[in-house]
Amino acid sequence: MIIPGFPNVPFPDLKRRLLSRGDFLLQAGSLQRSLWLVHSGIIRHFHVINGQEITRWIALPGSFTTSLRTFFYGWPADESLEVIADADVSELTHEGWSAWVDKHPVVKDYLIDVLLKDCIGYEDRIAGLIGKSATERYLSLMEQHPDWIRQVPLEYLAQLIGTTPRHLSRIRRELVRNRR
Repeated sequence: MIIPGFPNVPFPDLKRRLLSRGDFLLQAGSLQRSLWLVHSGIIRHFHVINGQEITRWIALPGSFTTSLRTFFYGWPADESLEVIADADVSELTHEGWSAWVDKHPVVKDYLIDVLLKDCIGYEDRIAGLIGKSATERYLSLMEQHPDWIRQVPLEYLAQLIGTTPRHLSRIRRELVRNRR
């Protein structure tokens, strides 16, 4: 698997797992300290708030995914990671990760860069949820994550931009109508 920008270092021994839609890599409240490399499929990060599932993030092939609080600090997960399209992932435990970055510090530098970019993305997303319309948030999502638009089911895209699937369908229809 090629990961854009990833350092040219050997991967440690990883446990390969094939998962089906509806399986969980991690459930809220658990303490599983693992990092997963997604080879195929789609993984959804979500929280349950007032009994409603809210999608926070999507992991597609070529990306790493984990609960940062659980993986790095050993705190119980506050979110669940669910497979929404059959997936092939490789699992790296926290112990394996620690040994790997000790041997190849450039891997840690890579992850820090990815995490900082994600933090900037979260800042932008929060600002958008506060100050942009649902249409503007969808247009931003189209620009920043066109692969999500093509691969992720509508209901999860709607949750990501803070609207309902019905309203997102209206937004999409209006955008198509305005392009003509």
